[in-house]
Amino acid sequence: MRKEGPLTCLLLIGLMLVVACSTVQAAGVGVSPPNFTVSGALRGGEYERIITVFNTADEDGDYELNATGQGSEWITFYRAEDPLTPITSIHIKGLYLFSWDKVPGNDSERLLRFLWDDLKIGLARSAEILKSDDGKTIRILKDGNSATIMLAELNEKATLNISDGITLDLRVKEKNGSTKIYKWHSEQRILLKIKIADDAPSGVYNSTVYVKSTPPETTVGGEAGVHTMVRVPVIATIQVTGTHILKGTVKSITAADTEIGFPLRIKVEFQNEGNVVAKPTIAIRITKNGKLVDTFVHDETGIKPNKIDMITVLWNTTGRESGYYLASVNVSLGEEALATKDLPFTVLEPEEGAEKPGTPGFGLVYDMLNKMWKIINPKIRIS
Repeated sequence: MRKEGPLTCLLLIGLMLVVACSTVQAAGVGVSPPNFTVSGALRGGEYERIITVFNTADEDGDYELNATGQGSEWITFYRAEDPLTPITSIHIKGLYLFSWDKVPGNDSERLLRFLWDDLKIGLARSAEILKSDDGKTIRILKDGNSATIMLAELNEKATLNISDGITLDLRVKEKNGSTKIYKWHSEQRILLKIKIADDAPSGVYNSTVYVKSTPPETTVGGEAGVHTMVRVPVIATIQVTGTHILKGTVKSITAADTEIGFPLRIKVEFQNEGNVVAKPTIAIRITKNGKLVDTFVHDETGIKPNKIDMITVLWNTTGRESGYYLASVNVSLGEEALATKDLPFTVLEPEEGAEKPGTPGFGLVYDMLNKMWKIINPKIRIS
């Protein structure tokens, strides 16, 4: 495990989750990435990381999620697409799609279900399925839309082409004298939320997150078989103290020309490298032909720890003259100056024929934009 530093590491709350990446083909489960780190966590703070669980087996699989050891009670699981509903298990579809020899036929429904469920292709409902005379191409047709699946030379792969431009490669296996079609991968992204207890004593906590395959239920009269249950570990080391770290980096500062009556947009891309919410101070000085026009400060936008986000600061151009301006932007965090940049920009006259303030039809839209600007960007004068 890489050390963050000699003694300074002990003065931080660091949360280091080392994800053991493992792919167990027989059990049909793999976990990635091999490791990740969340450093500088605080008591009472909440941190997020994503792991991906892969089903590497032919058929659908069910997997249990749990954590054990010190600090495990701080960890909760969610589907990445639903960060509000906690889960303890997931279902992931298998790699096997259909038998080429059974389409059209018994596996037609499997093929159409794949197109609909996985790819959201509308033509998959009640479509007509045809196969070419040479047996190398399957066509799916409905209402003038189409999709084709073509076997490559030597049956090493198949390619799905859809009339709207989607192309997807599929895997081909010869199994028991039949040509089988598979997806290359099937996975579920899992969001881990780690909420450090408010009263957690300083120290090191070791816990383990497990992704465990669940054997399918055996049905009466079903085929006998041996199903291996495998638990893939995610090792978590949590270091807790109470030191606040306020640190960040400015990735970019940009602006674009605008028209009179429409606000200038100054965009600051900020990366929070600390362990508390950061509200960078953005001080802006507007000049025209070397003469001061306006000064203001924006310091209301908070960026969460370990996040990169765009802060947009607006400057009202209503009543301003057209022409060339210069925006001098200074970004600081706490007592530290982070970045300075001069941004030349032009305030243009409204295009000819376009509605201007005071013309019929403009007033309602203009008033709405002006009110929104005042809400979003209350200015603090520094001059």
